Amino acid sequence: MALRQLSMFLAAVVLVGCGSGEPEFHQLRGNATFDGKPIVYGTIEFIPDKGLQGPAGNADIVDGVYDTSAAGGKGLSKGPHIARITFFAEKLPPTNDDETVTVKGPLPIAIGFPIEVTVDGPTLDLAVPANAKGFDMFKGASHGRRSNET
Repeated sequence: MALRQLSMFLAAVVLVGCGSGEPEFHQLRGNATFDGKPIVYGTIEFIPDKGLQGPAGNADIVDGVYDTSAAGGKGLSKGPHIARITFFAEKLPPTNDDETVTVKGPLPIAIGFPIEVTVDGPTLDLAVPANAKGFDMFKGASHGRRSNET
């Protein structure tokens, strides 16, 4: 009898442990604009918000379009996120493996500008307002939340 109870207990433990427990990742793509114009180059990090569990997603913005399934991107969970957007007026210069060469890149228009978003489908357009210019999340700028509604 004890052997049967032990077997049933172990079977229950194994079955409970069979759930993946991993968050389901979704790919996301869309347009990204600043003051109504396509963002030339930038990055977006999608940080789970309002109790949503799971890792952050990310994507590069190239010529006004982003896609988490593109090279360097990472999918995300559905639900509320803070999209932190860093973007430039021009593309970054190519990288150089020679550490002795100094390559100057363009200055960012904004660093880590936050926008509240809800991911509930495969596409989401992001409109960064004109007042994002000069925002720098590392320089004591306001970290208040903003809505993606225009």
